[in-house]
Amino acid sequence: FDVDPTFSPRVKTAINYAINYINNHPDLCIKWLQRYPYRFDSNSSSVVSFINYNDTSRTTCNSWINRRGSQQFIKLGMNCVKDRLQITDKVFLLEATVLHEMGHAMGLVHEQNRPDRDCYIYMSPSLATKPGYKKNPSYEYTSQFPYDYRSIMHYKSYNLRNFRAHDNVSSRDIAGHNEYTNYKKRTILVKGR
Repeated sequence: FDVDPTFSPRVKTAINYAINYINNHPDLCIKWLQRYPYRFDSNSSSVVSFINYNDTSRTTCNSWINRRGSQQFIKLGMNCVKDRLQITDKVFLLEATVLHEMGHAMGLVHEQNRPDRDCYIYMSPSLATKPGYKKNPSYEYTSQFPYDYRSIMHYKSYNLRNFRAHDNVSSRDIAGHNEYTNYKKRTILVKGR
């Protein structure tokens, strides 16, 4: 990986925190190694670049899912970063966002996109057709793990009429990557997905 040098020190700290979390996690068998200096290289298929993305029209933080065959980008948009830093009661929100996007770069999909999600959460038909909420076909999903409401790859339940948990699970338990107030004490990656 490499890191755009135009990021603020605070964003670089969040990226380093996320990298160290992945590299030092005892249950993961992946290491992110830094390349110097930062550069665009369309011939490279093994480099993930964290880029300071000028997202003038949106609040974008994103990454392609899995390898793309060329230099991979994790876009941390200026407005996305600014929005996360302004929420002061969620100390590790930016770090959680970086980890979420790293999860995509490593091939993880959103938990709420599982083909069996209707067994665990309710999602209104209007929300279920929007990007980030559509179900993945069952042939694209091979995990046999239980549904993880607290996955770093799960979106938060913002509007209970449109998106909520079933049964005895509180919608507050749908933590998602936007709700990491006590970040270090939570399991943030789902094994095997």
